[in-house]
Amino acid sequence: MRRALLIILSCTLLPASALAQDKPAQPAQKTTPPAPAASAPADTKSATTPAKAATPEPEAAAEPAAKEAEPATQTPAVEPPKTGLQAESNDPKLTKAVNAVLKCKWDTTADFALPTRRCRPLEAWQKDTAHATAHATLINLLEDSDPIVRYLGATALDEHNKLFANDDALVARAVAALSAETAKEIAAPLARSLRHVDLAKTGQLSAAQKLIETHPVEGVRATLIDGHLVGYPSAPTFDFVTRQATSNTSTSARRIALRDTFIATPIDQHARACELWLSLAKDKDATIAHAALLDVAEFPHAGGCAAQWDSALDLIEAAPATPATARALSALHAQPLSSTAQRDRALALATRILEGTQNDASARALALALLANTSEDASALATTYHQDKAPLVRHAAITLLTSIARDAAE
Repeated sequence: MRRALLIILSCTLLPASALAQDKPAQPAQKTTPPAPAASAPADTKSATTPAKAATPEPEAAAEPAAKEAEPATQTPAVEPPKTGLQAESNDPKLTKAVNAVLKCKWDTTADFALPTRRCRPLEAWQKDTAHATAHATLINLLEDSDPIVRYLGATALDEHNKLFANDDALVARAVAALSAETAKEIAAPLARSLRHVDLAKTGQLSAAQKLIETHPVEGVRATLIDGHLVGYPSAPTFDFVTRQATSNTSTSARRIALRDTFIATPIDQHARACELWLSLAKDKDATIAHAALLDVAEFPHAGGCAAQWDSALDLIEAAPATPATARALSALHAQPLSSTAQRDRALALATRILEGTQNDASARALALALLANTSEDASALATTYHQDKAPLVRHAAITLLTSIARDAAE
């Protein structure tokens, strides 16, 4: 009874939670979660992973203080090598002689400086034979800024150039100096010194040809092209020389180039040379035209310029009478391969020149000589003109009569 009462009391005093422990667990009711917002998908990672606390960035380490600029190392200035009269390689004797010349008084107001009175050191320089073995010093002088110094070097090289001609490096420097030189008193003797140089062998032929075409001193062009085809006979050189004969702006260079084609035309270029001469026989420069006409008439090789003879006679007939046309008629008449018609035409034109009293007296005298040499009665022809108004014609006629009388006496 007492035991049953205790049980009833204990059950009455226990909390409801304790009583629930003896009951079986009831299944949990399922609930449908609300649909997610349509704005943006949920970040599943952020939903399940707690956010990390922001870690403060470490403060930037303080930069070390800038180093004090170190003083720049100063490279000693390298002086350019001395040139001209100051070149260290100069022959001391020649340097002393040049300095002595410079002490003379020079007139610098003229186009080119000249001594104001007799300069004995200059006379001594011009006679000094030491130049023959001091070519390196002379070339150095060409590179000086003082025109008097360059003049001394150029004139000495003009007189003494044998050893210099065999030194490729010195020749190259001389050509370069000539290219830069504008004073004709310096450029002319320097150009003459290069005429004794084998420009092809020393590798300076193309450079020299450029000077022939473009050098501002006209005399330089004429000097360098003189004998150019003789020294370097070849088809390319012939092409170059003929181009200078027709188009060089220096008339003197054109004349010398024309002469060179007559003297040294390569054998395989004869036909081209004849065509060149006939074209230049119509040149505006009378000296060139006359020389070219004579070339056509006188050329003796490979049968002469036979293909151009008729055209040459046409030019003579249309041109005023000159000594050149009269000599051309004599040359054409004497050509072994000229035709009878060409010879007769030459004599007819010579007769016209002689009979024209207004014609050039020298041309008439030359025409008289041609006609007398081919006439059956030279004495009668000479007698006709021994009292001509032109002194040259009278003299030619009297000379012919004297010669005929002497021959008859023998």
